[in-house]
Amino acid sequence: MFSFVVNLFIGVLTHGEENITSGGISSIYIYIFVCSLIVQGQSFPFALGLNVRRTDFFAGTSLMGLLVSAASATVWPIPCIISG
Repeated sequence: MFSFVVNLFIGVLTHGEENITSGGISSIYIYIFVCSLIVQGQSFPFALGLNVRRTDFFAGTSLMGLLVSAASATVWPIPCIISG
């Protein structure tokens, strides 16, 4: 997240005169990916304790991942469209 903030700050300082392609946004994607792996590993034993079937857990987790991906795919381009 810090890398993204630094890149955003540099972009503000240059007043958008130059395109910055440093890959700072990839740090957010990697962080979210690792968090999703950790949350899935921690919530699986809890779900088994609630007598949730493994297939239901897998289906629910997959569906939630698809919904978050679809929402991200529709929300992320909006700033690019607004800025032109």
